[in-house]
Amino acid sequence: MARRHTTVAPASDAPLDSRSASRRLVLVALLVVVLGGAGVWGISRRNPEPWTALGPGGAIVRALAVDPRALHTVYASTSDAGLLAHSPARVEWRALPLAGGDRTDVRTATLDPRDPSIVYAATGRGQLFKSADRGATWIDTRLVGIDTATVVFAIAIDPVEPARLYVGVSGGGILESTDAGATWARLEHPGGTADVVALLVDPTRHDTVYAASAGAGVARSSNGGRTWEPMNNGLTTLAVEALAIEPRPPAVLYAATSGGGVCTAGADGHWHAASRGLTTAVVWALAVDPTRPGTVYAGASGGALFASGDRAGSWQLLPAGLIDTVWALAIDPAEDVLYAGTSGHGVFMRHGH
Repeated sequence: MARRHTTVAPASDAPLDSRSASRRLVLVALLVVVLGGAGVWGISRRNPEPWTALGPGGAIVRALAVDPRALHTVYASTSDAGLLAHSPARVEWRALPLAGGDRTDVRTATLDPRDPSIVYAATGRGQLFKSADRGATWIDTRLVGIDTATVVFAIAIDPVEPARLYVGVSGGGILESTDAGATWARLEHPGGTADVVALLVDPTRHDTVYAASAGAGVARSSNGGRTWEPMNNGLTTLAVEALAIEPRPPAVLYAATSGGGVCTAGADGHWHAASRGLTTAVVWALAVDPTRPGTVYAGASGGALFASGDRAGSWQLLPAGLIDTVWALAIDPAEDVLYAGTSGHGVFMRHGH
């Protein structure tokens, strides 16, 4: 039997007498003024719908990717159910088995920015798979020098030259392909043996690449990965978990950390603490809204999701509805939908985020 979507609605208020209602109106007016001054007015002014649970129940979602050309189609990388796809045409999630049989531990998946029918999926067993038909069939790209004990954590694609790929792995490795995964070369970077958990290509300067390591902070390359330099000045901790960047100038760079909240950096490469309003120092996921400049979301433990409308100058805790750690975030700008991937409760979505 197909599983129905579950809507998580806010609790209803008790009846108010006229004096209570007047007080409520005053409080609401004050709240609007305060939030507007705090830089989150662009978020709080909207009236988003409640969260809708898409499932699948029990899934540990590590990453999310949205297909910009297929209505409401989202890919979920899970560490227990493999790569899954969801669209309005199907009530349940559709499994996308990778080449060679069952591959349940998928750490991340990324779509080609020019041709989203091309999908790359990375596993916890040292493999990177490629599909040219939205996951119907796959080939193993055979990463050089990587064994099945290696975890592939991150994939980044050059938005200008999408045949150029970067892959981050456990043990401190970064690999590069300039021919869409046909061949690979290992790059040297200053992170040592720390796991490379996030990679990012600057959309405004595509020769600039950022690599985040859990324990070694952030490294930056200004020449397409040939050489790297540490970029940790001002970083609150070296335990960086995720990176995000704005798609157009000033292209603020965001780092989520486990212990230091959120940090931001500009073109000078100097980090600044950006955690005002966060109720936790441990942040696992970030998503930048490509259509609303300065709007960014941060996912944390316990179902906490924060939003900022002023480039992380201040944060607002969004209404409850998520019920577990938020590992992944993604935005569908065409449909104005925010997706959240959780640890053990699958994917949630909300319109009008």
